[in-house]
Amino acid sequence: MKTLWNIVSFLAVVHLLALLFVVGWLWQSGRLDRQRIGDLREYFASTTTQAKAAAAKSLREMELERLRQAQDDHQAHPSTDTETQIQRLTLMSQQEDLSRRRLESDKKMLQQQLDQTTAAMNDKQGAFDRQRQEWENAVKTDRQRRVDDQFLQTVKLYEAATPKQGKKMLQELITQKQMDQAVAYLDSMNVRAASKILKEFKTDEEIKLATELLEKLRTLGQPSASAQVISPPLHAADSAANSSPAVKPVAAAH
Repeated sequence: MKTLWNIVSFLAVVHLLALLFVVGWLWQSGRLDRQRIGDLREYFASTTTQAKAAAAKSLREMELERLRQAQDDHQAHPSTDTETQIQRLTLMSQQEDLSRRRLESDKKMLQQQLDQTTAAMNDKQGAFDRQRQEWENAVKTDRQRRVDDQFLQTVKLYEAATPKQGKKMLQELITQKQMDQAVAYLDSMNVRAASKILKEFKTDEEIKLATELLEKLRTLGQPSASAQVISPPLHAADSAANSSPAVKPVAAAH
C-alpha cells in the first residue's frame, strides 16, 4: 500500500512540474497573459448550455445590427439601390435572351443535321429501289426469254408429231384444264399442222371440242376474252406461223 502511494505521489509531482513548465513556456512565448487568463476564467465559469445561449444571443444581436445597418444604408442611398436592381434585372434579361438565342441556334443546327440525315437516307432508299427494280426487270426478262424458248420448242414438237399424237397431246392438256394453253399452241403452229391435228377430231364429242377450240382461236387476243393464255412474243409467233398471217400471237403469262 505504501509503495502504491509513493507511485501516485511521484506521478502527481511529475504532472505538476510538467504543467508548470507548459505554463511558463506559454508565458514566456507571449501566448498567455493576464487578459487570456481572465478569459479562460470567464470561459470555464459558465456551463456549456449557458455558453451556447450567450453565443446565440450574440448572433441575434449581430444579425439585428446588420439589418439596422442595411436599413440605414437603404434610407441614406435609395437611388443607388434602385439603379443596382435595374442593372441586375437588365443583366438577367440579357442572360436569358442569350440563353434563348443559344437554344434556338442549337435547335436549328440539330434540325439541319436531321434534314441532312433524312435526305441521305432517302437517297440511299431511292438507289436501293432502283437497283431492286433493275434486278426484278432483269429476272423478268430472263424468265420471259426462257418461257418463250420453251414455248417455241413445244410448238415445234407439236408440228413435228403426227396428227394423231398432236391430238392426244391437246386432249391431255384439255383434260388437265389447260384449254387456253392448248389454244395458244394451235395459234402458234402453222396452219397446215394445226389443220391436220383438228381433222383427227372425228366423234361427236371430239367435233364439239374441236369447235370450241376453233371458237377460242377466233376470239383469241380480243378485249372481250376472259382467259389469259401462254404464248410466245410477237417475233416468236411470226417465225413459227409464217404461212398463216391471220394468226394472232398473245402475251405469255407467268
